[in-house]
Amino acid sequence: MKTSHKDHTHSSTQKSHRLGIQAKMMLTMISSLVVVLVITGIVLSKQAQKELFRYMNRDITSQAMSIRDDIDSYLGNLQKIQEISTMESHLIENILNGMENFRIVVQPVVSTKDGIPQGAESLLRWRFQGEEISPADFIPIIEKAHMIHQVGRWVFTQAVHACVRLLTYAPDFYLTVNVSLQQLDDEGFVDFIAQTLRKYDLSGEHIVLELTESCMDNQPEKLEQFVKACGDLNIRIALDDFGSGYSSMRVLLRYPSSIIKLDRSLLLEMTDSYEKNGFITSLVYACHQFGKKVCMEGVETEFQYELVKEAGCDLIQGFYYYRPMELEQAYHLAAKLHGEKES
Repeated sequence: MKTSHKDHTHSSTQKSHRLGIQAKMMLTMISSLVVVLVITGIVLSKQAQKELFRYMNRDITSQAMSIRDDIDSYLGNLQKIQEISTMESHLIENILNGMENFRIVVQPVVSTKDGIPQGAESLLRWRFQGEEISPADFIPIIEKAHMIHQVGRWVFTQAVHACVRLLTYAPDFYLTVNVSLQQLDDEGFVDFIAQTLRKYDLSGEHIVLELTESCMDNQPEKLEQFVKACGDLNIRIALDDFGSGYSSMRVLLRYPSSIIKLDRSLLLEMTDSYEKNGFITSLVYACHQFGKKVCMEGVETEFQYELVKEAGCDLIQGFYYYRPMELEQAYHLAAKLHGEKES
């Protein structure tokens, strides 16, 4: 159920009123005890008086601290709600203002054999109040606001534009673009893709669209139509995060994906035991039998790199070789590698 700002304000007012009542009740209980002692004429020894007041002081302190903690928690939650609300409003405003404060960066995907970049994944970035906000935080907001179609088209355009420049240094280079489940509902998306490729005079073979398992499980009919349309444009499909959910060979057989990107969780499994390492090696072998290249994501250490290489993976993506980089850095890297290749 959705909640509005008024709902949060009303809830906050109620909680503040409740905390005030608790404080008043505590003071009333203390006053009542003193009055009873006076009215009944009960006389307490000095030791008993000390014990009574020590107990009362401890109880008062405990309840006061509890109320203070409740107030602090309430104020903290209120501040967090206000910060999220501010971020959401700025995010939507930036999108409506022509994707202001947005940009794409790329992370190279390299050959396991020689470490030479074969392609790169385009990644969306957004800055808010001078800080980089994680895609895990802002992408769900975009999807909730039903603006993923607009954002997705912008990302695709930026990726195509960047790819054209990268091809001047590496003619066989490709860029991958992530496609979410909601984008499959964009009936004009395929036409937009075709128009954009024509506009920049780019062959579809240099673009790879990454789809997750959720896309394949939730909308199989739409997915099949989308994949077929992409194939007609010579665009390849990559199955992203394979192994993060309920992956099966059925997915490998049913959909004509060219690249299988193994989820980082499988890499962590490989380091656990010889048996798990053997299983993943078999998985890579099976992908090869289906004519698919395999990319391992999240490779960060030399030990992991050696495991992946031994398992037969064709490509790797991770901090071991490259972190996500700005486009200008990517252009310089491509030019440098091209120069080395020429010499």
